[in-house]
Order: sequence, then structure tokens, then C-alpha cells
Amino acid sequence: MRKITILFNLLLFSFTSCDKTDYSKTLPDETQTGKNTFGCLIDGSVWKETGLLDISIYSNSFYFHAEKYNEKSNINQVIHFGIEQPIKVGTFNFNSSKNKAYFEDLNKICFYQSDSSILSGTLEITKFDTIQKIISGRFNFKFIKYFVPYKGDSVNGDCTSIISITQGRFDYIF
Repeated sequence: MRKITILFNLLLFSFTSCDKTDYSKTLPDETQTGKNTFGCLIDGSVWKETGLLDISIYSNSFYFHAEKYNEKSNINQVIHFGIEQPIKVGTFNFNSSKNKAYFEDLNKICFYQSDSSILSGTLEITKFDTIQKIISGRFNFKFIKYFVPYKGDSVNGDCTSIISITQGRFDYIF
């Protein structure tokens, strides 16, 4: 009887032990329910917002702003993208002056933008529900380094020339 009790307790413990998955290293699920999530891969590494997540929607434009901030890890990064045309479900290409995307690494003082003459990017809106106020979608961008110096600023030197943002996804209530 004692062996059965020990075996039962071991089985019970194995089924109730804590999930040790590190969710900071996984992208959020692709959802369309307004979970207020945002994530992507930057050059293959998981990037999820940990600061401000903001969206602005007007009749003929859409702007997204996500920040990743961690003072202990010395991370201060921002992704912005927007389209200046009527918002609807569909795919928008970043090969016109109406659609812009930016990535900023404020600790390294590295600034990147989509450049339609060289690189590409797309934003796919998979859900735009004006009744439930939900917007969801996917995005992918290639950015080229640029720098607009402010007085006294200089590039750290750790900036790569091109970065790739892939598997981007967001699900947001506006």
C-alpha cells in the first residue's frame, strides 16, 4: 500500500509541478481577441514590448508605437510604424512615402528606418473591428541604419547596417 501511495504522490507532483517555460523568450500567440499583445523577432531574437504600447487610428491613417524598456539590462528600444491610407483588412506595402516604419535603439543611439528604394516591409491587418474596437495583424520589415544627430549625440558604433524584423504580430484594443 505504501508503494502505491508513493507512486501516486510522485505522479501527482509531476502533473502539478510549475511550468518552467520562460515566456520572455517566446513570441505572443497570434490572436484576434484584443489581448493587447505585440511581439516580433529582430534579427532572430524575440522582442516584446515591456513599456508603452500605443496605437492611433484615424479615418485615413494608423500609427503603432511599442517600447521595450529594462533599466537593469540597459535596454531602451522603440518600434514605430504607420500607414497613411484608409484602414481596412488587407496587406500594406512599405514601398511608398505614405507608409513608414522605424526602429530606435536609444541606448546605443542607433536609428533605423524602412527605405523603400532599397529595403521592404509589409503590414497585414488581419482584423479591424470598429464595433469591438480590435485591430490585429502581422508585420515584417527590413531596416537600414540612419542617423540624424542631435547636438552632442554620436553613434555608439555597435549599430549594424541592416536589421530584419520578422514574425511580427499584434492584437490590440483601441
